[in-house]
Amino acid sequence: PEFFVEGTEIVGLVNFWPDPALGQIKRLRFWTTILYEENPLYDLEFKDTLLPTWDALVVQKYDPRVQFPALAEELLINFAGRNKTYRYFSLCDIFIPDLWERNFGNGEFFKGKIVLVGPVGNWTNDYHKTPLGPMFGVEIHAHAIATMLRGNYLRDFS
Repeated sequence: PEFFVEGTEIVGLVNFWPDPALGQIKRLRFWTTILYEENPLYDLEFKDTLLPTWDALVVQKYDPRVQFPALAEELLINFAGRNKTYRYFSLCDIFIPDLWERNFGNGEFFKGKIVLVGPVGNWTNDYHKTPLGPMFGVEIHAHAIATMLRGNYLRDFS
């Protein structure tokens, strides 16, 4: 399908639905619909307006050459490691000018990188089961984005 529906360049849906059998987040999603987000049992094949997921949107903005699989193909996140595989930084370190300059070279550190901003802490209630153990939502997105960029998807052998 056409990747961007007019006006959706800034809309990306962020939910991951846990696998019903194990209660773990492990499946990649590239496309979704509003009806599917309201009821994950709804069949995407009905083809109401398809929207990119947030992760797919980030990947397409970063590298438009990345090709996504067919709509119905079920692929799994290839987790690169357990919780805290990717580096976390406190917002304080970014918004305090001295720290911003000293630690991040006024932003040069982030040049050419994808930066995700999200809450990390037990207070967030954004902590989920994955095949490699509990993980914060923002880190699950990092693993999903990395999997899409590398194209090293896993497949279910059920």
